[in-house]
Amino acid sequence: PAVALKGAGPFTTEYYGVAAKKGADDLVARVNKVLVDYRAGGKDSAWMVSYRKWLAAGLPGITAPPTPKYRGG
Repeated sequence: PAVALKGAGPFTTEYYGVAAKKGADDLVARVNKVLVDYRAGGKDSAWMVSYRKWLAAGLPGITAPPTPKYRGG
């Protein structure tokens, strides 16, 4: 309730990420699985439910979770 979105479009262009110790493959696999599950389910996915509750008023028109963009590294 203390945050208000302003403007007509997205307010940031930064990428977000999760850091893990190099070689922590089990942790990386777990985080990736959680994110895949969060986006799964189309219009009834946890991601879309959260979007409708928290973001739809300020960022209307989104009909599905965004496709992940992976960078090599």
